[in-house]
Amino acid sequence: MIKFFRKIRKNLLSENKFSKYLLYAIGEIVLVMIGILLALQVSNWNTERQENEANTQLLQKLDNELKLNIDRLVDLKDSKNGYANRIKISDSIQTILSNGLTENDIESAIKNFYTANTLNLYTSTYDEMKNTGMLYKLGSDKLLNEIETYYRLCDRESFYVIEINKEVHSQIQSNINSGWFKVQQDYYTFGKETTIKDNPWIFDKHSQEYKNTRRQITYASYFTKNILSRVNRLIDSSEKLQESIREELKK
Repeated sequence: MIKFFRKIRKNLLSENKFSKYLLYAIGEIVLVMIGILLALQVSNWNTERQENEANTQLLQKLDNELKLNIDRLVDLKDSKNGYANRIKISDSIQTILSNGLTENDIESAIKNFYTANTLNLYTSTYDEMKNTGMLYKLGSDKLLNEIETYYRLCDRESFYVIEINKEVHSQIQSNINSGWFKVQQDYYTFGKETTIKDNPWIFDKHSQEYKNTRRQITYASYFTKNILSRVNRLIDSSEKLQESIREELKK
């Protein structure tokens, strides 16, 4: 092809047909420019296709990550040792304490007083998207805002749950050598009989230790309910973001 064009140029020059040569040269330049533009367009199409494929893969991974978060949160809420069940038990213990603790109630009260859990939510796919810059190439500002808002919520609620656990634990340990903390320690170290013998106040509704225990259990129950509301909020937010991602994947 190149030899063919060279032969045309040579013939035009040898025949001294400068005007025709000029038109030919301009035409050749135009053809070259069209070729370059077509090559750029094909390159842009390929780049866009590759980005779309990468976005699709990341959104699918993000969808899976949200499913893991939902499963984790539902387990924290509804499992045998989940927050919803703990609240029921805590309310039951408060009723027992109002009526007066008995030997049969001690084990239940100790084991269900308060259990500290962290949320431990998954964020690896979001971190990958953010660190590689792919998060900002999704093409949907609305979806980008939803994703960032959701993961900020995860960070905030995880932080608050940790702080709540610290606060409740601090309250339990406030009187380390007396009160309910000592009862718990004695129970797991020496057993039920020794615990009752060394802590006779647990059957005295009018003792200061007993009153403090009731306050501590009420306090722990309040924060358990607080954490449960945060878990419910995260479940709802996870499901809404998952719905938005699946709508984006359909496009």
